[in-house]
Amino acid sequence: MQTETEDYIIEIDTDEIKSCANNLSLNVSSISSSISNFSSEIDNINDVWNGIDALAYINFMEGICTPELTYLKDLLGSYISYLTVVSNIYAQMDEEFSQKKITVV
Repeated sequence: MQTETEDYIIEIDTDEIKSCANNLSLNVSSISSSISNFSSEIDNINDVWNGIDALAYINFMEGICTPELTYLKDLLGSYISYLTVVSNIYAQMDEEFSQKKITVV
């Protein structure tokens, strides 16, 4: 049982959150580039490859790979937006509460 009041400090490094968002943004750019490369490859595949195997590959890329990569890109984009909002909110809270002491009982 706690008899004295202890100070609890929650520290959030907003610069680290922004850095994480920036790093994820690089990954999103890489995924976007991969999607574009796959699309170009799919458009040009019939020039070098014909038949049922080519069709199966095209269907796989268009039906599974490209949509999944697009979903991942969009999901990471949403998470980047979330991290940006979180960073801004914590920075604002830090500024507003930096001079206040909050006691948790």
